[in-house]
Amino acid sequence: MPSRTVLLGPDGPFVYLVSPEKKALIRHVAVDIEWEGNTVISKGLVPGDQIVLEGHVRLKDGVAVRIAESRTDRNPDNAK
Repeated sequence: MPSRTVLLGPDGPFVYLVSPEKKALIRHVAVDIEWEGNTVISKGLVPGDQIVLEGHVRLKDGVAVRIAESRTDRNPDNAK
């Protein structure tokens, strides 16, 4: 995952997940390695978890989040 998504708190590294109710949830993780702007997480996440990529400064546990459309969704040249 992009290294910018992994934050450091008093209890160690964490990421913000997006809950099914579209709220930010803190999830503590174990970092395996960081290389060239990417971080490998060895514990704390499961396949399918949605991670917050931007806007961390305004977040805290339980705050509502908005899921932005992907860049490809906004580009009419990508329409089929």
